[in-house]
Amino acid sequence: MSENRRSREDVLQGVRDCLVHALGVEPDQVREETLLAKDLGAASIDVLDVMFRLNKHFGLSIKFSEVQSQLLGGLTPEAFFNEDRTVSPRGYERIRELVPTFDPAQLDEPLTEERLFEFFRVSHLVDLIKQKLVQKAG
Repeated sequence: MSENRRSREDVLQGVRDCLVHALGVEPDQVREETLLAKDLGAASIDVLDVMFRLNKHFGLSIKFSEVQSQLLGGLTPEAFFNEDRTVSPRGYERIRELVPTFDPAQLDEPLTEERLFEFFRVSHLVDLIKQKLVQKAG
């Protein structure tokens, strides 16, 4: 099957396999809506292992900056973050798009760039990989 014609389910299965091996979770824990940090216990250090496995599995070269760009949803870093690298009001709007139950009023302190990964879902990885496969097929 052509790389750019891989079904979403095929890509999800590949992502699931990589996450199971990288994080030691059960396959049934990995669904599109699953949050990598909260639901699967992924720490920032785990991202490197996950990215390595995804790149190897799919024959891609995904950079961490591309993962961050997926989270920003088309906003520039300057629009998403304040000068002190905390999330801006526009950034909070984007996070609410990603996680509708997110309420910034519940935060103890302003959300920083380092904590942004907490809102990354399996579906965001699937979307990014599908996009990269289409680009690769060119």
